[in-house]
Amino acid sequence: MFALLRRLAAAREEQRRLAEIAEAREEFTSIVSHELRTPVAGLLGFLQTTIDHWEVMPDEERRRAVSRAFTNARALQALTSDVLDSASIEAQTLSYRFEPIDVRALVDDAVAALEDASPDRPVHVDGPAGPVWVRGDAIRLSQVLANLLDNAAKSSPAGSALDVTIDRRDREVALAVRDRGPGIAADERERVFEKFTRGRAGVGRGTGLGLYITRHIVEAHGGRIWVEPDDQPGATIRFTLPAAEAPSVVEV
Repeated sequence: MFALLRRLAAAREEQRRLAEIAEAREEFTSIVSHELRTPVAGLLGFLQTTIDHWEVMPDEERRRAVSRAFTNARALQALTSDVLDSASIEAQTLSYRFEPIDVRALVDDAVAALEDASPDRPVHVDGPAGPVWVRGDAIRLSQVLANLLDNAAKSSPAGSALDVTIDRRDREVALAVRDRGPGIAADERERVFEKFTRGRAGVGRGTGLGLYITRHIVEAHGGRIWVEPDDQPGATIRFTLPAAEAPSVVEV
């Protein structure tokens, strides 16, 4: 009888797990479909308007239409990358190329990209002015910074500032992104890094893959990432990377 009860419990657990997988797959399909519609519609709309009225549009209007089409195309590219990277993580095939990287330069580039896309969003960077060296993959670490800044911007009121800090220590470099949004509850601080978790406290935009991918990239670099416990308004996501020596210069 005990063996039968164990088998019944195991069967119920398996049914529950399969139901969760099916629900997650259905939710993901719905999320991706929803997230695709807006940039696709915008891209086609701006391009169609430009084509139809090219001869009569002033140069400034052409430039504005093409710029908006480009923004929507970039959103599509980001969505595609998230889906493909998530599949690569599951298959354990996400590739890296490790080398000495100036993470301060990566931060400056990521902040400039956000400010170009959202001119009304100030970003304050606090840290060493010179190079801060880590060993990592520049493309993947840029992806981490872009994900964190994008997540912080989506979670914050329009026009509010974001803060980025870089703290160089003996054996590691700590970076943090702070927003001015509603914050993250204590019982949600681990769950935000799970797949398909979308936003917080009324913020439901995105695929729910950005922080999931970010965590895997940071951990693949030998680092850690977490939501900083804080009673202040907003949320701070901090991560660490192993520090590296500055690359030597070989004179020819």
